[in-house]
Amino acid sequence: SRRLFKQALLLWSWCVERNLTISASHVPGMLNVRADFMSRNFIHHTEWSLDPRMFQQLLRMRPDIRNGLDLFANRLNRKLERYVSWRPEPEAIATDAFTLDWATLGVIYAFPPFILVGRVLQKILQDKADLYLVAPLWNTAHWYPLLLAMLCQLPILLPQNERIITQPTNGALHPLGRSLRLAVWPVSGISSKAISFRQELLKSSSHLGDPVHLNSTLRPGDSGLAGACDGVWIRFLHL
Repeated sequence: SRRLFKQALLLWSWCVERNLTISASHVPGMLNVRADFMSRNFIHHTEWSLDPRMFQQLLRMRPDIRNGLDLFANRLNRKLERYVSWRPEPEAIATDAFTLDWATLGVIYAFPPFILVGRVLQKILQDKADLYLVAPLWNTAHWYPLLLAMLCQLPILLPQNERIITQPTNGALHPLGRSLRLAVWPVSGISSKAISFRQELLKSSSHLGDPVHLNSTLRPGDSGLAGACDGVWIRFLHL
């Protein structure tokens, strides 16, 4: 990264001024316990892996993702060849997604920790980027109205399954189990794309102008709808 390069350059200059040299050598893991442990056991409790079969079904619906970039991943849970990791990894193309310009990365698939969803949406707006965001169907979350407003395609509702996401190291199930509803949200930081999407929904509606009556006891997803934005009801596609 640029930050590490600057630090390395400062260290090199400091050594040159003092006529010192730097050499690299291998230290066996048994003598470098802490670093060895961190390199092998780095999975954070917020890192989850989407069921591989569901991801393959998603690729059949959205084949453009196949050659894209996995924005929040590591070597164990990545779904695409190209990925960005949280900590430095040899196979990752970059580290720390929030330091990158997302508008320059092409097709992006992102499954961030749930606590970062609001921050991810703000970054999308800032960079005017497009991406496929995997996020929970939490209509009471503070970021949910913004999520609906940024949609540029119909969202895809994933099936309810207690193994929809697991921890990649030990297969542990998510504590929310079958009550967790996830969807893939195609979102854009370019407002004109989201507005055009909602206008197309209005045009394609067979009951344009008719009020939509919903059972108020149904949660979003159970009704087949993600919600409404600017008076336009947004339905789910189903995986």
